[in-house]
Amino acid sequence: MQIKELQIKQICNKHRLNLKNYKLIGEKMGAFNLNILLDTKQGKFVLRIENDKRFKNKKQEYEILKKLDGKFGPKVYYFDDSNLIIDGDYLIEEFIEFGEHPPSEPSNEFILAMAKFYEELHRIKVNILDVKVYTSYQLKPGFDEDIEMIQQSIAYLDKKQREIIEDFISKVSRIVNEHNEIFTSRTQMSLIHGDPTRRNIFYQNGKVKLIDWEMARYQIREWDLAFFVWSYDLDKEQKRFFLKESGYPLNEISNKQFNLIYLLHCFGIQAWMTERLKLVEEGKIDTNLSNSSKEEILQGIIENNKIIETAISLFEIS
Repeated sequence: MQIKELQIKQICNKHRLNLKNYKLIGEKMGAFNLNILLDTKQGKFVLRIENDKRFKNKKQEYEILKKLDGKFGPKVYYFDDSNLIIDGDYLIEEFIEFGEHPPSEPSNEFILAMAKFYEELHRIKVNILDVKVYTSYQLKPGFDEDIEMIQQSIAYLDKKQREIIEDFISKVSRIVNEHNEIFTSRTQMSLIHGDPTRRNIFYQNGKVKLIDWEMARYQIREWDLAFFVWSYDLDKEQKRFFLKESGYPLNEISNKQFNLIYLLHCFGIQAWMTERLKLVEEGKIDTNLSNSSKEEILQGIIENNKIIETAISLFEIS
């Protein structure tokens, strides 16, 4: 997505904002959004523009943030899907000036803060009959999409990495088939953020706020919890502390449910990275503008393979 200064000014004028200055937030664009800091006479705001037309969820992000009204993240003010000024949906939200990004090595205080954040966020629930998402409790549909994504991209990996991932597909397929119905007794889904990476978290005095809610949705809460454990590479003690403080039950069935979602999260990350590699190789992602170079993606795939192998080892494969 390329945007001109004139278009930024037109967007501000449409929403009665008197623009003084603007700049791209972050050195490079994210995978799904272009974020621009708007410095206006009315204050500072963030203009978030969709950066991937296959991933159209700006309206959902806007509606969720509107409902939260600044409690867990930024307040949101405007949404536009008319495509009259730019070729893409956008929203305008509050510019968060709270705390700092957490350290790369998580402290117990930070882990506790995130656990309590999730405990409160996940209390926001919907009955499963109120949303058309029943298949989301079944694991196979999403897993099959990840397999398809990998199969379309795997040719760009070397022979060794292809063989490793193909073996994973076989093993994880058996695990999913055996546990596909493990969540179907639940009657509610929680609101989840969906992307607790370090750059999306602001932390201060035991409190956190999260930005980038494009992955937010109603789902089983394990997706948030597993993503956090993966993102910060929590050890066994840290993971137990985090899950306990988030109100997650520590019993045999819950442990299996968490391990299953953790495995599928790691596999989904692998699908996303292999697709990113394919898009880079095909020249569809400008590595000068995106967050990942080809080398970084390849290294990430190799490192994630080790994590997947460990996650698979937690299951007895028939």
